[in-house]
Amino acid sequence: MTIRPQPAEFLVAERISDLPGRFEGILEAFLVNRGSPLRDVDLALADHPESILGHCLRMAIIVRGDDAAHLSGLAESVAAIETICREADGQARRHALAARAWLGGDHALAVERYGEIIVDFPGDILALVVAHALDFRLGLRRMLRDRVAQVLPEWDVAMPGYASVLAMYAFGLEENGQYRRAEKMARRALEIDPRHPAAMHVIAHVMEMQGRGREGLEFLAANESAWIDTSFAVHLAWHRALFYLDSEDAPSALAVYDTQIARSRAMSELADASALLWRLQLRNVDVGERWSHLADL
Repeated sequence: MTIRPQPAEFLVAERISDLPGRFEGILEAFLVNRGSPLRDVDLALADHPESILGHCLRMAIIVRGDDAAHLSGLAESVAAIETICREADGQARRHALAARAWLGGDHALAVERYGEIIVDFPGDILALVVAHALDFRLGLRRMLRDRVAQVLPEWDVAMPGYASVLAMYAFGLEENGQYRRAEKMARRALEIDPRHPAAMHVIAHVMEMQGRGREGLEFLAANESAWIDTSFAVHLAWHRALFYLDSEDAPSALAVYDTQIARSRAMSELADASALLWRLQLRNVDVGERWSHLADL
């Protein structure tokens, strides 16, 4: 399926090579959870305030990140798209409509609207990434798998972003208990992009669920240089600590907490921190003042 939305700048996966280099780089960083894509897109939009791609990218970054601290930027981009794009049912306007639902606190309506975009534009990776994140946060377990599965036939290895699509599908499979197929899809993603942290995350999940703790520790250690500088760093460190717990090595789990988790600030990372301390407490491990320090955050 070939999609040719107007204006020509707007993103579809088949045409990433046509994008302005600055936004293309931000998109790539966003898909693989590296760098600071929100900061970078803000800077780029300061120079190109009428970039439709830039505003759609900023909306996607903020909604996927569930980042209430940046609601003003989201509202600004929604308004910009509604002003620039006159076609009421255009692809970019539909992104703005979905983001506006999220901005208004209706996350269920937001994911419904992003899902409708994907049905009509299966190559729209921004809509797919955001819908996948909302499926996760709303607990829509089957849709984590099925939403990606429905568009997967429209994708192929020649399309930029394919590794990220495979990684999302792999995660949906894992969350639905299809561990063997999940690992297969994740490893396919790593064949395309050997440093893709989301694919590594799926493999860590599968190994945890299958009781492959020693293998999991080896896998994370072998690939640490690829995931340590991404937004998956704390969460994969948390998986490392779980593997140590599975090996009855609580001191090593605590060491991971102290060196890789304890100074986290993001809400999801604080959740990982509390989940690890809770597991240690259930095992009657003395965690000292760590609960108090975590509560202060």
